[in-house]
Amino acid sequence: MVRQVMVAVPIQWPRPTVGFLQFVAQVTATLDRMQQEKKHLTLKPIICFATRLDDTLFDYSLTHRRVDTIGPSRCEIEMRHNAHDVFLSEDREDNVMAMELIKTWMRNNGLC
Repeated sequence: MVRQVMVAVPIQWPRPTVGFLQFVAQVTATLDRMQQEKKHLTLKPIICFATRLDDTLFDYSLTHRRVDTIGPSRCEIEMRHNAHDVFLSEDREDNVMAMELIKTWMRNNGLC
């Protein structure tokens, strides 16, 4: 079942340009090389949300695999019922849960 928040979904999807696709390929290759070399983009704490009902990414686990390259000090959270943007889901309770999780994480990491 695919749920979409119609307020957040554009009426017409923009087509990616060749330059954009080349840039994505370059970034992906750089991240793959960094992962092989066991290097990270940052050592600062990061939080990663993924959702099983993602209507944009077909493999939600890819998000968790890719975040390994970003940094070792990470918190990975899987939301089961949220949309791709976990803060703009259809159900208010799912949005509130995502906000509470990020507020708690920020408080525990001294960021607020």
